[in-house]
Amino acid sequence: MLELMIYDFKVIKAFIRKGIMTFIEYRANFLLDICTNLAWPVLQLFFISIIFYNTPAVNGWSKYEMIMLYGISQVIFPLFRAFALSSLHRMEEYILKGTMDYILLKPVNEKFYMTLHNVYIFQAFPLIYGVGVMVYAMSRLHIALSVGQIVLFILLIGIGVRILYLMYMICITCTFKFVKSNFLTDIILSFNSCMQYPVDIYNGIFKYVITLIIPVGIIVDFPARVLVKAFTWDKLLYAAILAVVLTFARDLVWKWGVSEYTSASS
Repeated sequence: MLELMIYDFKVIKAFIRKGIMTFIEYRANFLLDICTNLAWPVLQLFFISIIFYNTPAVNGWSKYEMIMLYGISQVIFPLFRAFALSSLHRMEEYILKGTMDYILLKPVNEKFYMTLHNVYIFQAFPLIYGVGVMVYAMSRLHIALSVGQIVLFILLIGIGVRILYLMYMICITCTFKFVKSNFLTDIILSFNSCMQYPVDIYNGIFKYVITLIIPVGIIVDFPARVLVKAFTWDKLLYAAILAVVLTFARDLVWKWGVSEYTSASS
């Protein structure tokens, strides 16, 4: 087990090194991407300020609590982009070109390789902005965190990133059978805007959709509650169980997808 962990760590280091070399080669594109990624969050904060211009709270969430939640979303999504999305979105290309044959034959776990082989570490840079927004919101809310809160917050951030990754990978794996299945991943990504707002502001069936069926609503909401609201342990249990269930679902869908894959050499 230890030898396997060391081997996986070395593989991840190689992937990150490759990502750094890509950045050096295409640094102009990187700088343009950073500017684009920073412009949109500024507009979002402006939008939040407009919402709270004439009202002190929305469904129990104050302006700075909402800004805190938005800052957390700007930590989670860049991590997902850097360590999963940048690799997974190329799966359709690999299947069409037959490159997937080589990936399936590599002496490493296929899901592990498919998730991390194209790590673009610099896409995680916007999380610095997200942390800054969180610190600003905490200062306005006069929040003093305990060690327990910090540990629980980091744990929920990790679970949130994993849930987002698992949902996306389950959808992209359908490409093995249905090559043009990117509409499924587009659905997941289109729901990401829901992460920027608390679940409390939604009503009816849509609230159940984003907490049970496509559970993007809890990815940011639960970590935010650790910092600014009363947090109950049943939420941590639910998030953990959901991550485990999605992991099993991902493994089953991947096994099915590989069995349906027609090799380019066949």
